[in-house]
Amino acid sequence: MKRDMDFIRELLLEIEGGKKAFATMTSETAKALGLEDEPRPTPQECDRLSGHLDLLEQGGLVEIDAKTAECYYLRSMTWAGHDFLDGVRDEETWEKTKAGAAAVKNWSFETLKDIGAGLVKKQIEHWTDVKL
Repeated sequence: MKRDMDFIRELLLEIEGGKKAFATMTSETAKALGLEDEPRPTPQECDRLSGHLDLLEQGGLVEIDAKTAECYYLRSMTWAGHDFLDGVRDEETWEKTKAGAAAVKNWSFETLKDIGAGLVKKQIEHWTDVKL
């Protein structure tokens, strides 16, 4: 699986908005268990979701309470998760952050975080005349 920073940002926005559970049961599994068939993610979508939630946990951005075959249950977003999201929440800032990272070509999560924070700092300086 390739890390998708757009998807990571999207997940963090959902978590910040209060989402605590992410379904990872496919329709095939639900059918085999005799559960009502409601719209469920494909096996590829489940793998992508669980992989990225694991990355968020490994990166110290979220705390996961439990993982089952059906669902990931989150305890909370960490301080680091909030810090990252604060730097890239705004769509325009996020697009500029990605453009800056693309210009560097070889970047890390920390690079994205630093670019986003730098852009926010510039906005603060521009709108308040306060030099940070």
